[in-house]
Amino acid sequence: MLKLNISDMAEIGLGKSQTAVMRTNDRSGLIIRSPMYNILIDTTRSALPDNFRPDIILVTHEHSHHLDENFIFSLHKALKNDLAGAVQQKPYGVAPPEDLPPIIADQTSAVLLRRLINKDTIKVMNPGDELSMDMITISAFRSNHTTAKTPLTYMVVLDNGLRIYHASDSLPNEDMKVVSEQEPDIAFVPIGLDPGVSPVSGAQVAGLIQSDVVVPFHGTDVQKFKTSVKRICGKTQVKIILPGEMQIYG
Repeated sequence: MLKLNISDMAEIGLGKSQTAVMRTNDRSGLIIRSPMYNILIDTTRSALPDNFRPDIILVTHEHSHHLDENFIFSLHKALKNDLAGAVQQKPYGVAPPEDLPPIIADQTSAVLLRRLINKDTIKVMNPGDELSMDMITISAFRSNHTTAKTPLTYMVVLDNGLRIYHASDSLPNEDMKVVSEQEPDIAFVPIGLDPGVSPVSGAQVAGLIQSDVVVPFHGTDVQKFKTSVKRICGKTQVKIILPGEMQIYG
C-alpha cells in the first residue's frame, strides 16, 4: 500500500489496465484515476494542487461530509482562471481543456450547487439513470440513507473496463441485487458513523453486491467488518485503504 498525497496521485504513471484509488477523508471521499480520467467522489475540503485536474465530480447526497459546494465552486473558479495554461499529463488525452469538469449529483445536492455554480455544468441523476461520456459510464442507484433527501449510490465503469461501486452511506437495499448483476470489481461500503450503519450492515451490503474486492470506508472498525464479510460472503476479498493511502488495481 502506498501512502501518497494528491499531488503524487496526479503524477504517478498508469498502464492501460491500471486504476489508482485514493481515499481523501474519513468518510466516503475518493479520487479514482484511470489512464484517461480523474474522478472525484464526495471529496470535501481538499487542497488540490495545480497539477491535478478532475475530469468528473460525483456527489452522492447533500450532507456536509459529502457535499462541499464552496469547495467545488472554488475548484471550478480556479480551473476556469487557469485553463489557458493548465496541461494535464495523461497518456491518452482528455476532454478539451476549455471544458470545466461536469458535476454529477442527486437532486438535492444539485439545488444547493446551482446557488454557486453554472447549472449547465451540473447533471442531475435519479435512481435508474445511466450517463455515458466518451469512454466512461456512470449508473445511479437508490441509497438507503434515511437522513438524506435524495441520496444515490453509483456504479462507475472506467475506460479500461474496471467497475467500481460507491455505496455512499447506504444500508442494504434491493437495488444492490441489480448492482451485483453488473458484476462490480471493487465496492466501497460504509461501516459506521451514521444511524444503523455498522460493520455488519457493511458486510451485508458486500453480500448483496458480490464484488471481487470490497473496501470499507465511513467508519473505523475494520476488524469486525472483515469477520462479518468472511461469515456473509467468504469469497469477497477485503482490502483496507486508509485516508491518504492509494491502491493501484490491474
